[in-house]
Amino acid sequence: MLKINPYNFDPLADKAPNRTKWQEIPKHHRLPANTYSGHLDLRFHTITPVFIPSTRTSDVDKKEVQGRPGQYIRTFFRFHHNGEKPTIPGTSIKGMVRSVFEALTNSCMALYAGNYGHKNYGAATYNREKCNKEQGLCLACSVFGTTVEDKLHLQGKIMFSDAVCEPRFLETGEWILKELSAPKPERHLPFYALDGFALSSGPRGRKFYYHHNPEEVSSTPEHITKEGHNHRNVKILERLKAGATLAAKMNFQGLTKEELAALLYVIELEYRIEEVDNKKRIVRTLGHKIGMGKPLGLGSVGILVTGGTIQKGNERYRSFAPQGSTDLRAIINEFRKEAPRPSDHLRDLLSLTKYKHGVIEYPNKQRWFDVPGNETKRLGEWGEYEGKQDESSQKDSLESTISHHLDYGIILHGRIVELSPNFLIIETKDGALHQRKRVAVQGIKTKKIVKDLEVTLKGSAVYPRSMIKK
Repeated sequence: MLKINPYNFDPLADKAPNRTKWQEIPKHHRLPANTYSGHLDLRFHTITPVFIPSTRTSDVDKKEVQGRPGQYIRTFFRFHHNGEKPTIPGTSIKGMVRSVFEALTNSCMALYAGNYGHKNYGAATYNREKCNKEQGLCLACSVFGTTVEDKLHLQGKIMFSDAVCEPRFLETGEWILKELSAPKPERHLPFYALDGFALSSGPRGRKFYYHHNPEEVSSTPEHITKEGHNHRNVKILERLKAGATLAAKMNFQGLTKEELAALLYVIELEYRIEEVDNKKRIVRTLGHKIGMGKPLGLGSVGILVTGGTIQKGNERYRSFAPQGSTDLRAIINEFRKEAPRPSDHLRDLLSLTKYKHGVIEYPNKQRWFDVPGNETKRLGEWGEYEGKQDESSQKDSLESTISHHLDYGIILHGRIVELSPNFLIIETKDGALHQRKRVAVQGIKTKKIVKDLEVTLKGSAVYPRSMIKK
């Protein structure tokens, strides 16, 4: 059986982040004609239970362990609240969105590894301090803001409100989470170090946690420990149910077309709409992670824009009449087409069906780490550390990737190597994708396709290469 580590990395690009000159970045004191401002109404949907602890002292019980100064047995009484309603803080939402935005746009890392105390942790060009008035700003720092000691304090162009839901989505109980702790790159260098040996070689990439099976997390929770409550775990008494909906708002001002396109893609990520019995439903393929317990399967959420306005330049100040976007969804979709495409690794990390490929769990100390030879064993490319991925799982994981590219009208060239009534496998030969891809035949127009014929995929159609005008 394939064993998959709960986290993996999106490799850093070979080149440093693209930084725009300070003088060319729109500032807050004016709204150039080529920028966009407005607000978006957001609806959050929890895919697995979510837990964000209340920050009030009265909502946390800390008992120091006898004979172990500084170590506590912690019980979190309440989920984070705004009055009587459970809320996800806007600052948490902003951090969640920024982490994906940074990876998508090859920006610097807000949580640079130096924060762990390893000043020699390589990848210095991705240090947020490299974004300054002299060297310019990466896309993420321009959008979300940045500070560099006393040298630079730049306010971001976007602001998220708290996401609020009704109390009925909160469930109470007693859950003792399995052990969680801060990342410790030095504990197992083969997983974290780029060369597998030294932190100075740089990080393996940007760290993300995989999504678990929603049904298992909710009904047969493997994230709950059978051990007693101690200083190595935490007890929680409230959490948001899977299936909860929350409402939030994002205000933005002075975003360039490039910034807004990437932001709209990151917020909603990817989903498809299915119609069953004349009823439409959203089926998500990629999702976000937020809150405590991400390695254990908690915190999977999706976001959908349900309303708002997008205005160009200073249009909002030209009339007293109510302002609004006539067809907001069409405008959003056009912007999203201009967004960068996520790497295959980033798509894998955000995939909501990763759990179908194997068991997602940390390697066991006795059964894995203490086994001779494993002390130098590195994670596989897709997070695996034991076993092999079977062929059917590989095909399933590739289908969503190719479907995404078809939806956005990207052209792929390749050769069909397998054809069946339900799908075809195309081996790409150029472009950004260099591997075999599965394409569902349903809804695809086939024109005299035979195995081993060189073809081009464009939109939702498959053509022989000879029929495409160069």
